[in-house]
Amino acid sequence: MDSNIIQNYACDNSLTDFLEFLANYFPNFVINPQTNMFADQFGALPHKKHLVFAFNRLLQVSALGVVERYDESVLVAEHLMQPLFGKINLKGPRKNSSKYMKELIFDGSKASLENLVGKSLASYLFHSNALDIELWHKISLEITRRASYVPQFDRKLINFQRHIKNNFNV
Repeated sequence: MDSNIIQNYACDNSLTDFLEFLANYFPNFVINPQTNMFADQFGALPHKKHLVFAFNRLLQVSALGVVERYDESVLVAEHLMQPLFGKINLKGPRKNSSKYMKELIFDGSKASLENLVGKSLASYLFHSNALDIELWHKISLEITRRASYVPQFDRKLINFQRHIKNNFNV
């Protein structure tokens, strides 16, 4: 089964080795996987039209977010889902965070990826994920737009981060 092979390889190898493994044996996992998923294009080579479809589909999602802006994404989701569910509280411990990722410094730039995995692999990944990178930027801008509708967003964000830090040892 592919998922067991991939999981075992991820656990037993470095980030660079794992990404090279995926690129060589499961390229559909590292070539614009987010664009493919949201455009229902699994197994196909993505095209710019798939990016448009994926972004338009994501605009329909109330709880839209990106990992790098987790706190902001959760606050926006709480606010936008209130008309449907009343006052909700999505503050809780972060899940799926790797103990290894804290040691890795990746800011989304090609230079930081090159520092992590080397120039050749970084170039391949950036080139083969251009649509995902563009989708990420579009979604990030959408989160900023939606946050502008949340009253006192900056104050709420500080309180949210303080709550997470104080209650969940983050």
